Amino acid sequence: MRPVLLNGAGKALLFLAGILLTGGIVAGFLLDRTSRRQTKEADLLAGQGVRTQAQIVRVWEVGERRGKKSNSRFRVTYTFEHAGGRYTRSMRVPRNKVQTLTEGGHVAVLYLPTQPEISHPVDWEERPDGPPNG
Repeated sequence: MRPVLLNGAGKALLFLAGILLTGGIVAGFLLDRTSRRQTKEADLLAGQGVRTQAQIVRVWEVGERRGKKSNSRFRVTYTFEHAGGRYTRSMRVPRNKVQTLTEGGHVAVLYLPTQPEISHPVDWEERPDGPPNG
């Protein structure tokens, strides 16, 4: 066997591989943390959640529509009152619920009385995404 040295392109690829490996580890950590937070919030809402009617402030579409294929998503912002404060949350809407939402309408939500910034519509099976009040 003879000794082999990396040229410039080889060093660049090695550096890129290191960055991708590090990025994958960081992304995995962040996804795990987000998943754990969402699971904890869902469990708290299921056990301690209080039901109320929230007013829908805005319903909008994000992304593009191109024929039958679409990468668009729908989002909603709703607001409700608790203990003299007003709490607002924006989140993704499951496709099968979009048609039932209108600005000025209402949606039933569960919220935590001790942390009212944590809320979620009652009959939506998808977990919330994004930060509270986001």
